[in-house]
Amino acid sequence: FDFSSMPVRKDLKIYAKWSSNVLRPYVVRYKIQGTDISIGESDVFVADVDRGSALVNSTKTFYAKGGTDLYEAYRTKYFPIYQSHSFTIAMEGENTYDFEYIKKDTVPYKVYYKIVYENGVVVSPAFYEDGKEYVKTVEDNQYAIVTERYKPLVGYIPDSFQKSLIVTVDENGNPKDEENVITFYYKEDKDHALWNQTHYTENLDGTSYSVYRSYENTGDINTEYTADLLDIDGFSFDDTNTGNVISGTLTSNGLDLKRYYKRNESPYKVQYLEQGTNNVLYPEKTGKAKYEATLTENAVSIFGYSLVNTTPQYRTIQIETGADAEKNVITFLYKEDQATYTYTVVGPDGCGSVNENSETVNILSGNAQGSTATANTGYRFVGWYNNEACTGTPVSTDASYTPQKTTDDESHTYYTGGHYYAKFIYDTADLQITKSGVNETLDPNTEFLFRVQGDPGDAHTRDIDITVTVTGNGLVVVNDLPVGKYTVTEITDWSWRYTPDQEVRNVTVVSEASIIDNIVTFANSRNADNKWLDYNVSADNLFKPNSTPEIGNE
Repeated sequence: FDFSSMPVRKDLKIYAKWSSNVLRPYVVRYKIQGTDISIGESDVFVADVDRGSALVNSTKTFYAKGGTDLYEAYRTKYFPIYQSHSFTIAMEGENTYDFEYIKKDTVPYKVYYKIVYENGVVVSPAFYEDGKEYVKTVEDNQYAIVTERYKPLVGYIPDSFQKSLIVTVDENGNPKDEENVITFYYKEDKDHALWNQTHYTENLDGTSYSVYRSYENTGDINTEYTADLLDIDGFSFDDTNTGNVISGTLTSNGLDLKRYYKRNESPYKVQYLEQGTNNVLYPEKTGKAKYEATLTENAVSIFGYSLVNTTPQYRTIQIETGADAEKNVITFLYKEDQATYTYTVVGPDGCGSVNENSETVNILSGNAQGSTATANTGYRFVGWYNNEACTGTPVSTDASYTPQKTTDDESHTYYTGGHYYAKFIYDTADLQITKSGVNETLDPNTEFLFRVQGDPGDAHTRDIDITVTVTGNGLVVVNDLPVGKYTVTEITDWSWRYTPDQEVRNVTVVSEASIIDNIVTFANSRNADNKWLDYNVSADNLFKPNSTPEIGNE
């Protein structure tokens, strides 16, 4: 007796026999002949697999299935090769057996009726037809399990009110005629007859019934008997069913009593909760379903949340009743989606830093902290961009940037996540070069050239080399020079008429400085003024008519 899987249909006396105390699992399968379950062939199983456990060295007997125990597609025209199988539970290896079924349009069976003595010796057939023994033959049988009721015989009582048979075929699909037989045995008894009570429970389809319990009794002829009213979990007696035969008077033909029970309905609910908090994320679904019905519900899509266990996307329960009805709950657990923001520095090496490289926030309930960009000495922060090339308009020019939630067309407000780039460049400032000492009367438009060169030892300025012009006692402003050290040299080969007081000046351009700090001044003095050109480059130009100028006299 398997306490875990065998239903109790009536009062039973259980005997405990001591043997091994080691339980080992067993598996009994029901499949089509020739199919290999291990390679996953389709349409292999014809019925649910039976699983259980038993003590080592104990013997288990199993029977082929039929009727509603088979899957609907195999309830007709599929027959087992063996009616039953027994095996001893082994300590090692797999305790497995496969009942194999073969498809066959019909397999006949026969019913015999015999009269026997008290000691069981067969005397003669119970019925004759045309002078020969009457045998009921069912040629067009399509069922793996059949049930036959006894045929009444006045003055005799059969050994059973009804009998069932597992109809089998051999490995080639041929009927096993010697096994496909039901035999009723009759003993002489003029005072008693059999009466049977069968209790039917409603199937899940709501239209058909299965035998829940059927048992027979020997009773006195002409006595009234009543079928018991059973208390069946999940079912209630259906007093409106016209098939009920609750009581009747026993005759020599027997008495067949019947009671029908309908399935109870139990409430169920489907809930959608946030993991950890059990906050309701979606309206609860409620309803009713019949006892033992399989209820399957699919997860719903909830904006901003993902199913915790994504495989599968559905949940299944079998409806309970009575005190266990509280188990009729399907729960889908969700967790809030998260968005990740990444913050990256873009610019020359050592240009600056961001205080947060990344952060992950719940897209609905979270609060992004953002990141703050800090420029190192000699560099300047430009802005936050959402592309690595840092092109286009920055999303923000503030050093501190905090991502904001997005609102879509359905009014969902949420964080989307993203990558933001803090762009740094060399810090720049303006340098003013001023000229003095020019005779405004004689040379108001004299131009002076100045070369501005970065310091080779200054990484910020060493690539700078530009030439600028100052007119008269004027000035020139060189814009956007990287801050750092420079050398400013007056090109005296050009300003031949004037001599600077100092030909080369060093200057450090500083950021955000007063204009006075970034000014360099060159004071020049005028040379002799009786020549337009310097003495060493002057010459008399003598032009002779009809002659070619000599080289140097142009």
